[in-house]
Amino acid sequence: MINNPAIGYRNIHGGVSINTQQLEIRIEQLRQKMHLLYSEDPNNLQVIQVSQSLDELINEYHRRTWSKRKRKTEILS
Repeated sequence: MINNPAIGYRNIHGGVSINTQQLEIRIEQLRQKMHLLYSEDPNNLQVIQVSQSLDELINEYHRRTWSKRKRKTEILS
């Protein structure tokens, strides 16, 4: 992940920003890829690499959705 001060948050894929819906799609794609790799060979090192990439995407998703939830809560209080 790359820190891009112009955007104000970390973005993925070499600095290319994607929206939350695209992020959800990419998370699902990586989840499926990881599952397939594991089912073919649980000892495949790519399983770990894909898992780490998936973790980064999930963390980015949580950062985005958490900040939205936090703002809504602040507005309602």
